[in-house]
Amino acid sequence: MDAYATLDPLQTRIDTHRRYSEHPDDVEADTADHLDLPEGASLLDVGCGTGTFFDLLRERGNKGRFVGLDSSAAALERISERGQAGPVLADAMHLPFPDASFDAVTARHMLYHVPDPDRALREARRVTRPGGRVLATVNHGAGLPRLVAMVKEVVDGLGVDAPGYRGLASSEDLPGRMREVFADVSVTRRDNALVFAEPEPVIRYAVSVLALYGLPPGAEGYAAAVAELGHRTRRWFEENQGPWRDPKGYTLCVSELR
Repeated sequence: MDAYATLDPLQTRIDTHRRYSEHPDDVEADTADHLDLPEGASLLDVGCGTGTFFDLLRERGNKGRFVGLDSSAAALERISERGQAGPVLADAMHLPFPDASFDAVTARHMLYHVPDPDRALREARRVTRPGGRVLATVNHGAGLPRLVAMVKEVVDGLGVDAPGYRGLASSEDLPGRMREVFADVSVTRRDNALVFAEPEPVIRYAVSVLALYGLPPGAEGYAAAVAELGHRTRRWFEENQGPWRDPKGYTLCVSELR
């Protein structure tokens, strides 16, 4: 998808969450803790992104076969540059693997990009061996309300024919979706917030999500949107006391196949 033609915006969002979260926020470490991957287990990471999750698992002593799958060529190029296993260009609804191919499958913050999340979950189950684990994470549906509202208003105000970002899976519905596919599901909800004392990191984050709302770099209206986001954010800090605080969070679901 155009939103991931380059991974720089994704990296901006990752860095922002790590630096500006109200409470410590390391989603990859949280995921690894809940996955509890045995040392020699094989793993398919669907929507592998930057590939740093594999780095973390290797640092923790995991030595099994890792495969990174993504629909973004930029993500797979990043995986290759890091010398990691995989990579596979495919979509989550049609996993190109035989049944029971992996000891574990992760779908980390990607189901809201998939046209049919339920089919993606069924595919994850299909390629996981009995006794293995499937783990999925998604963001809260109403996360970052002030920032998201600003981005939507700017995009809408430009009159650009942009499809917008439509998350099809969120914290509110992921547990139910998982229970339709898996017998046993454990659910962990993490509530947090981004807190900014100055406008520049807000602007960087807002610009980083423009492609998710149909305005990738180079698109008609992109430069105007960047300028307007900067203007609105700086004006907010001039007119308001206290930091910019936006609630956020994610939900983590794990199922062990019987």
